[in-house]
Amino acid sequence: MENSSLSSELQKLIEAIKISELLLDFLSFSASSFSSMARYSVVTDKESIEVVEEFILEQLNLTKGTISEIKVAISDMEMKTLRFLVTVIYGYRNSMDKLI
Repeated sequence: MENSSLSSELQKLIEAIKISELLLDFLSFSASSFSSMARYSVVTDKESIEVVEEFILEQLNLTKGTISEIKVAISDMEMKTLRFLVTVIYGYRNSMDKLI
């Protein structure tokens, strides 16, 4: 039972790491997009400006939503990891008490 719990917690930790890597890739893409639009802007008409503004707003909203979801996932992972560590420490302590 403990091995399956350990395996499950390790899988969740690996998943959290992958999510953080995905977030970094997403933020890098966003930064590159904004940088390119600022550096090579050839927008001169009002319709194009509105499209670019809408794109930026949507990208920022997507970023905000993604970060919020990851914060919840990380918070959940922290609680599960903390519970797991307490269980391991408690189990180790009990096994040491039996030896004494």
